[in-house]
Amino acid sequence: MIYHITPFSETKQYGKALNEHIKCFPDDSWICVRDQDTMFLTSTSVLLLDKAIEDNPDCQLFTCATNRSYGSLMSTNADILVSCSKAQELEKQPPRYSVLQGVVPAFLWLFPKSLWKKYPFDDLPIISGQKSFDVRWTRNMNVKKLRIENLYIFHLYRLYKERSDYSHLQK
Repeated sequence: MIYHITPFSETKQYGKALNEHIKCFPDDSWICVRDQDTMFLTSTSVLLLDKAIEDNPDCQLFTCATNRSYGSLMSTNADILVSCSKAQELEKQPPRYSVLQGVVPAFLWLFPKSLWKKYPFDDLPIISGQKSFDVRWTRNMNVKKLRIENLYIFHLYRLYKERSDYSHLQK
């Protein structure tokens, strides 16, 4: 079973909030962590998560495509209808996965609880020592990481700001 969570922490200790949730899940579960400013764009998007796990039993960490990282949409295009159309188009295609190295962005992570047991989240603030939460957790993991190319979600993150703007994380 996949548990979907979107925790929040007023103290910016996001890892601590995640740990509190995940420790309650059964050991054989999968966890889908999404940022609160993301959304699935079709009624069947979540089925692609199950398909990814089924197709890639050796993978430990998945993410997906988003309007903030997909091709020509890596702009400030806030038209959600454009993104909905793109999500529907991609879901009609055969499943595709691309291998990722290094950091996996934290807007969507899908992983088994066993990975969390091996790599629990730290209790540091989201930004600590100029390293963000996703960098600290995923950069040095020695596991297979894949992006589900057919799963496309909408992400508001820094929509009208520069990619290097992290001011919202430091408030």
